[in-house]
Amino acid sequence: MANFESTQKVVPAERVPKNSEGKASSAQVQPVVDNNSGEFGNHELFDELDYERDARNRSRSRSCYRCLYNIVTSVSFNFFIFVLIIANTFTLAVYTYDQSETQTKVLVVFNELFTWSFFLEMIMKIIGLGF
Repeated sequence: MANFESTQKVVPAERVPKNSEGKASSAQVQPVVDNNSGEFGNHELFDELDYERDARNRSRSRSCYRCLYNIVTSVSFNFFIFVLIIANTFTLAVYTYDQSETQTKVLVVFNELFTWSFFLEMIMKIIGLGF
């Protein structure tokens, strides 16, 4: 069974957000450090909230960033990319040693389609989520 009592929350005091009364806010998710893991027990974990907050703030001020931020953070976009990854894996698995020239041409077209789709995804995420 897992030992849930050995987990503690560790955040430097200067990084804990304060509300209007000067008290620590509980709205921010704090990184969790497991004392049982010898290698990572004493290190502070990477906090992604700073990058998410910056992307949200930038998207509020510019409509192009807001549109791309909303697209790349949507569940449907991520599901669509997941389907593309599965289809790309299937396409790569179809390659055989003794295949016809027509099959080779079709697979090359699919490979280029997936490559450009993933390139477009990368550009959209770089712009929408920040550099």
